[in-house]
Amino acid sequence: SELVIKAICAGMSSQDNDVIFAATRALANSLEFVGDHMANQEIQRFIVTTVCDTIGNSAAEIRENAMRCLVKIADLYYSLLPGFIERLFAVTSGAINNNAETEAVKLQALLFWIALGENEKELIENDEQCNNYTSSGLQMLVDMCFHCMLQQSPYQTEEDWNISTAGSKLLLTIAETVRDPIITIVMQFVERNINAEAWQQREAALMAFGCILGAPSDENFANTVAQGVSVYLDGLSDSNELVADTAGWVTATVCEMYPRIFNAVEVNCASLINKIGPMINGNSAGMSIRACNIVHNLALSYEDEDEDGGMATNCFSPYYKAICDALIGRIDRPADPSGSGKEQKVAIEALNALIDAAANDISNVVSDLVPTIIERVNYFVGQFNQSRDDNILTIEGLLCGTLSALCKKMTRHIGNHSEAIMATLNLVFSQQASPLEEGIMLLGSLANAIGTDFGKYAPMVIGLVLKSASNYEEEDLCDAAVGVIGDLASSLGREGFEPILDQVVTTVFGALVDPEVDRDQKITFLGCSGDMALHLGPSFSRYLPSLMNIAQTSFSESLKLDRENDYDLDYMMDLWDHLCQLCGLILQGQRDVDGAVVQYAPNMLTLADQVCRGSAGTSPETFAAALGLIGDVANVCLDKPDAAKVLGPHLVNDSISLCVSKGAESKKEDVRRQATWANKQIKALVGRQGN
Repeated sequence: SELVIKAICAGMSSQDNDVIFAATRALANSLEFVGDHMANQEIQRFIVTTVCDTIGNSAAEIRENAMRCLVKIADLYYSLLPGFIERLFAVTSGAINNNAETEAVKLQALLFWIALGENEKELIENDEQCNNYTSSGLQMLVDMCFHCMLQQSPYQTEEDWNISTAGSKLLLTIAETVRDPIITIVMQFVERNINAEAWQQREAALMAFGCILGAPSDENFANTVAQGVSVYLDGLSDSNELVADTAGWVTATVCEMYPRIFNAVEVNCASLINKIGPMINGNSAGMSIRACNIVHNLALSYEDEDEDGGMATNCFSPYYKAICDALIGRIDRPADPSGSGKEQKVAIEALNALIDAAANDISNVVSDLVPTIIERVNYFVGQFNQSRDDNILTIEGLLCGTLSALCKKMTRHIGNHSEAIMATLNLVFSQQASPLEEGIMLLGSLANAIGTDFGKYAPMVIGLVLKSASNYEEEDLCDAAVGVIGDLASSLGREGFEPILDQVVTTVFGALVDPEVDRDQKITFLGCSGDMALHLGPSFSRYLPSLMNIAQTSFSESLKLDRENDYDLDYMMDLWDHLCQLCGLILQGQRDVDGAVVQYAPNMLTLADQVCRGSAGTSPETFAAALGLIGDVANVCLDKPDAAKVLGPHLVNDSISLCVSKGAESKKEDVRRQATWANKQIKALVGRQGN
């Protein structure tokens, strides 16, 4: 109530610091609950004025809590700031620039501007009203960031939170908010300091440059980044460790945001690899991690290019074996003294990305990696059995991921190693504790790669897969196992899957009707059911009555949910989306089964109709899925005259026409595309019936 708020603020105006401290902390903890009262201008002024006055208190812990109140005000009540922003700037900047002020108070002052900037960034992204405080005070705020960034500790890491790292965070936030206008200001600072004798200036210059890499909308900024290649690559070998580390972060960020600077310019790529190659397996754990991040990010630039037979060659090819050898060397080295094994983990992640990025001209190098990785998994299994170190278990799991990446890259050629991979997985699964999730996913990757040849292993592993799928308490493991069931259905086909079909369906359908299974997990099992329906076709027909009954029941139950509850609404849309997809997969799988389409399609169209005619809460994704289902039913009927005769009235009527018309008018491209598809299939069906 207002009385409570006024009582707290009165306590903050006391002459007793103990009372002031307690009142200030109480206000900080209660600000998120006073929203209605903050609409009252008198209360606003009372609170903000009292807080600002309290910041002048002689006790540091009181000033810190008062600043914490301002952070919450910036975060929760941005729209109420216009009348107070000048004073808020004065008290926060005064604290930040006061050399006698404590670090704790300064950090809260910086957090005020970080919170305000993040609010403005979100408002701008959503095209909402923004007061543009960051852009109005851009020069002063950026200068304040520079002032803070030059106060580094010689031994700080990126995990530390101090004046320097907070200043960097604020600069990054401002850059993401105002974008282009910050570039000139920061580049002037970079040019003044990048070659300075003092390491603090060189480090701050590199950090500032890194903070604006994602800011520009002008593509020409890539030229500026390219012109600085020698600067940040030279920084990797700076005599100061923090400068070198920051240069590593900048280089990794450039590889992520501007990869063509390296992968399209041979001389730049050669310079980069020559720099980071020795770092990967060097003596500095921190620089090894940075080097691995650089490889990882540059490799990801090829993730969308491994289609249509893959790339003939790419920037990694001349150095591929050397980089792989360096990464494996880092994996083989003992973990750092802290026992976290971070260098090994990032090396494995980099290797996995590098495998995905491999071009065709080094396929022999990729193939040679398989026995190398199998050997490492076997080694770490032995190490874990001796030490019971969970970090080793994590490395085992990551290396199983490496074998999964090799399966994906090599496809059927991995078959030459399938016996060895399965033998290694037997070792992994036989441990008292094991990276079960990663091992299960490796089974799916191998099945996808070798197809029907996996049939000889299926009876041996299906028990473990189904047991994992029934482990509802470990959601990630459960989801992974359910995904593998879908992989097996697509890989083994009807004949290969038939020996295990009954026990799989028992497990999957059991989960769908079990009231103890989380409703979101059940959606995963629905997806798996669709995979089986599609790939097993007639073999799955005998289970369809039960599956359709489950689907109908889940849809009916969802109609009872509260659409005003965001959690319920999100679940409802996800369920409806998956139900529409499930029906489409059933149609495709049963296309050649006599009578199946006629039996199930009417209920499917009823589902699609109800989804399309739902209230404004229906998501575009779900609407598109329903329209796609309508189109699928019409498409299946095109070559089935008997089905077309029965289903024609279900497709050609005012209700379905309204759904399609509504979709055609949508602002969402995917919805319009599915409406066009559905309309085209219905017109084709009508035309065929007319003939």
